[in-house]
Amino acid sequence: MAESKTIPEQSELRPWLQAQLAEITEKAPSEVSYDREFQDLGLDSVGYLVLGVSIEESFDIPITTKEIFLHPTVDRLSHFLAHEGLDLRSRLTRLPKGWAEYTTVNGEGELAPLFWLNGHEVLELSARYLPNERPVYYLHHQGSDGKAARHRSIEAMAAYYIDTILHIEPDGPYCVGGYSIGGTLAYEIAQQLTARGKKVELLLLLSPAGDPRRRIERFLSNHRKRCSEESVLRRTLYMARKHLGRYWRTGFDMRRRLRHRIRCYPYLLLGRHLPSKLMWQHLYPIYARARRNYQISSYAGDTIIAYERTNPIEEWCEMIEGVCTVVPGVPVRHLDLLSAEYADLWLEEFLAPLGAGGWDREDVKEHEEPAMDEPDAELGSQRLAVAE
Repeated sequence: MAESKTIPEQSELRPWLQAQLAEITEKAPSEVSYDREFQDLGLDSVGYLVLGVSIEESFDIPITTKEIFLHPTVDRLSHFLAHEGLDLRSRLTRLPKGWAEYTTVNGEGELAPLFWLNGHEVLELSARYLPNERPVYYLHHQGSDGKAARHRSIEAMAAYYIDTILHIEPDGPYCVGGYSIGGTLAYEIAQQLTARGKKVELLLLLSPAGDPRRRIERFLSNHRKRCSEESVLRRTLYMARKHLGRYWRTGFDMRRRLRHRIRCYPYLLLGRHLPSKLMWQHLYPIYARARRNYQISSYAGDTIIAYERTNPIEEWCEMIEGVCTVVPGVPVRHLDLLSAEYADLWLEEFLAPLGAGGWDREDVKEHEEPAMDEPDAELGSQRLAVAE
């Protein structure tokens, strides 16, 4: 982008932003009033990223999602761009191409920085638990700029994020955490940082996405227990229904992924940016394949895990050789962990080690194997959730 681009006046920016928001949220421009907050319009986290990319491409203003969050109406954002756009060009650091983009949640402080992946809602809910002395950075998904994802394995994705982490904080120590597939990536990032001789102070895993075959095995095992006292014929019929239901859901999911791939293909073939509604449809099969092929290896660092009860986490607990504490399983669905309604069930205990006092190994109880509730058919087949 050429830095000679002229930044329009606020009167010109208003209708431009209105049109962009209407396209992203799939509303009529008349529904996007200048004083209506973006959240009320239904702008999600990917939508914020898309809007930021559009602003940078059109006006060469490298705005972050944090800046958009702070100016959440067309009036306020257009005023900010018109009056602060030139300063943004000079003060914001642009990463080399191919590095992960990030949002600075808190850039000040002397404690080890926290790098978080996936589930920005966790950081929005964590203000009262994270001290001002703790720098916090949110790492964006590859492909969140609308371009085709380049990295296809968990190991390659982790290396992609590490380049950015070392750019922000070359020496360490670090705290790394993530939700769902972000937890899986955080685990591998911690492994690779440790292998490079860097110190990872704490690893935080929020319902990490493990081997899907493990969930299926547990799902079928629990149903076998449910019908164990029935006759052979009843047991056979019961388990046949469960297997048929699982195969039907698998086939349905495969057809859905094929439809998504067909919808994304024209954009990627022509080199056009994917619209926000297609970004996750492009990323989901890549993440699903990557986690199926990922082998969890032993990790020597200190770890804290929070999870919803239907998500098996034994495979993670078994591989952690350092101090591991597990927050009692929360009786909610996967996506509900990110809801403010249920945050008090796990958030405070999960983030407690990140307080100003840091991680005190002597105060941590010995790890006990978590008791796992039986999932029902709907929860057992629940899709991997990603909410950037």
